[in-house]
Amino acid sequence: MFACPSIEQLELLALGELDEDAAVQVRAHLESCARCLRQYDECAVNQAFGAELRGALGSSSTAAETVATPTAATSSSPSMPTIEGYRIIREIHRGGQGVVYEAFQEATRRRVALKVMLGGPFAGKASKRRFEREIELAASLRHPNIVTIHDSGITSGSYYFSMDYVEGVRLDQYVRGVTVRERDNEPRASTRADAHQRPRRTPDHLSIGDTLRLFAKVCDAINYAHQRGVIHRDLKPSNILVDADGEPRVLDFGLAKQIEADESSINRTSVSMEGHVLGTLAYMSPEQARGTPSEIDVRSDVYALGVILYEMLTGRYPYDITGQMADVLQRIVDTPPQ
Repeated sequence: MFACPSIEQLELLALGELDEDAAVQVRAHLESCARCLRQYDECAVNQAFGAELRGALGSSSTAAETVATPTAATSSSPSMPTIEGYRIIREIHRGGQGVVYEAFQEATRRRVALKVMLGGPFAGKASKRRFEREIELAASLRHPNIVTIHDSGITSGSYYFSMDYVEGVRLDQYVRGVTVRERDNEPRASTRADAHQRPRRTPDHLSIGDTLRLFAKVCDAINYAHQRGVIHRDLKPSNILVDADGEPRVLDFGLAKQIEADESSINRTSVSMEGHVLGTLAYMSPEQARGTPSEIDVRSDVYALGVILYEMLTGRYPYDITGQMADVLQRIVDTPPQ
């Protein structure tokens, strides 16, 4: 009988770097060992979140957070999944919880964005619960400035859902005057780390009035979600795309949370644990930086919106986000904005 794998093996499996023969054995073991499956899920979550934090901190050794806009899949990308009713065209974005593909839905004959959960049948219960929560919360929202969920299901043990495909650019790029053509011609290695190594351009595309009118639409969309009990918890420019008509579209409710009328409800903390830092570093509220989910409410999204607006108008963050993670988190908690 195959012995329990080591943490190192589980981490390599989560990264996709474990030897194939060993990976087959470990996956077979995970099907019958709940303890190791929980450890694997934790490794996968930690690897993904660690990569995102390193990107937010400007690590020069890790190309962590790629721009969440369409980029063609390279020859080294994993093979495309097969999902009945959809023809997958290319990979758009790979994040901590799932992979987003551009796809063609056969039944409706429309282009969609298809998000598939990482880990497939070997994903842990926590990952599946988060993915189900994202589908549930995002599908409950119908607003012109929020990406609409169309369909969801499970195929070969993998959860997926389809949503509007938005041909657009990130909010911060749009304010700077970056077009879709310019965005698609950017070097593939462009990362948050690179952004810290080159001067940030002051926004010069939109007037202050136009910027505020655009931002007001984002606020209206988030207010709509709040009125229906949904907190986004990961608002940032890469999760707000501006389409060809100049309309902002809020997406990625992977860290979203339902506001419960009963503060003691188990659902309120089902996808969060005390001490875990959720969100992207630069746009975190102080309560998120402290890792206290019990304090997170609609004001956390409002704070993130404030950081986004500050960046849109000034071209920089309200405080320094370079250096050790602990130092950056402390600045978010204690340092007044410049």
